[in-house]
Amino acid sequence: MSLDFIIVICLLIFSTVQCNGNNLKNDYVYWEDLSKNQKKEILDSQEIDKEVLAFYNGEFKLGDNEQTTILLNKLSSATSEAKSFPLYFFLFNQVCAKSDGAISEFLGSYCQKVILNSPEYIFHYFIENENLLKIYAQYLGYELYSKEEGTSKH
Repeated sequence: MSLDFIIVICLLIFSTVQCNGNNLKNDYVYWEDLSKNQKKEILDSQEIDKEVLAFYNGEFKLGDNEQTTILLNKLSSATSEAKSFPLYFFLFNQVCAKSDGAISEFLGSYCQKVILNSPEYIFHYFIENENLLKIYAQYLGYELYSKEEGTSKH
C-alpha cells in the first residue's frame, strides 16, 4: 500500500468524522474521562505491558535508545478494541506532547501507525483536542518530508 494512498484514506476519514463530528455519539472511552477506579482496574490488569507500566509510573526517561523504541512500538501497536487502549493512547500522546530532539525525528512513523490502527477513535479525539492534531500533523509532515528526501529510517 503506497504512502499517498494511506494519506488520502486518512484525510477522507478525518473529513468524514470532522463533518459529522457534532452528530457522532461519543462511544469512545478516553483515559482522561475514566474514574480513578476504572483507571486502577486497567492499570492492575494483566493486559498492561511492564514497559508501559514503568513509563506510566515515571520509572524511565525517554531517550534515543532501545527502551524508548520498545515502548513506542508497544504503544503504537495497540488498537481501540483492547481494554488497555485508552491508557496506551494517553501515554503515546504524552510522548508526542513532551518529546524533543532525537525522539521527535522518528515519531512520525509511530503517529501514522497509531492513526491507521484506530482511525475513528483517534480522529474523534482530535475533534476535541486540536492542539494534539497539530502535533501529530507536525510529526507526520516531518516523516513524509524525510521519506521524500530519503532521510527517513522507516
